[in-house]
Amino acid sequence: APLQHGKITSELTFKVFPNPSQQSVVVNWPNGPSYDKVVIKVWDTQGKIYWQQKVQQSQSVTIPCKTWPFGNYFIRLTNDRGQSTIQQILKQ
Repeated sequence: APLQHGKITSELTFKVFPNPSQQSVVVNWPNGPSYDKVVIKVWDTQGKIYWQQKVQQSQSVTIPCKTWPFGNYFIRLTNDRGQSTIQQILKQ
C-alpha cells in the first residue's frame, strides 16, 4: 500500500546536508509562519520509520544516522497546515 503523505506542495522547502551522509544529516528550513510547527520524519524504501520529531520555533534539526543501514531514505517536512514536502538522502 502506498504511504500517505498528505498534501505535497512546492511551497515548502528545506535543505538537507551533507547528502550523501555517513554520521548525521542536518535538515534546515526557512523562517516564516509556514514553518512555526513542523514534523520531520525519515523512512527507508521499505517504509520503516527511522526518525520522527516535532519541532517548534526552530529552523534546523540534526538527525544522527551513523547506525542506519546503507541505502536511500526519505525525509518529509510537514507543517501544522498539513502541507508537506519530501527529499531523498543517501546513507553511505
